[in-house]
Amino acid sequence: MERGNYVWKTYGKEVNWVPTQKGRWLRVRNYPHPVTPLSEEDNTAYKTDYRLMGTNRYVCGIDPFSHSRVEGRQKSDGAFYVKRKNDPMDPEHSDMFVAQYIYRTSEVEQFYEDVFITLFVYGCQGLIENNKIGMVAYFENERVQNYLMAIS
Repeated sequence: MERGNYVWKTYGKEVNWVPTQKGRWLRVRNYPHPVTPLSEEDNTAYKTDYRLMGTNRYVCGIDPFSHSRVEGRQKSDGAFYVKRKNDPMDPEHSDMFVAQYIYRTSEVEQFYEDVFITLFVYGCQGLIENNKIGMVAYFENERVQNYLMAIS
């Protein structure tokens, strides 16, 4: 496993992986993580009706927190995992969790942005609890709601 952070090189277009011992992400070492985001290339309108690419490869389960400020000591971390779906053509690199994030940012919006950059890199949608309306509202406000699975 390797620890580090995903950071925008060019917002909405390019992401870098920065290894650091104090990183928020933990991911499988020596795994062929996407070098370039698995999102539609040269899509300057990525925030409007953005169509994802690569959604058949990865999926992300998200357990967010709802409030930046919490009374007492019982602050829960936000968490999500990225899973590479089963691929019979690449069994060595599939049907496995490839990235983990368990961390509490000081502001809830930073956690939402960390979720977005991860979904962007892996070109996948995230599944969240349907009662976490703050995260849904954030993604709608940023016009990237297509990165969240629709729950009916």
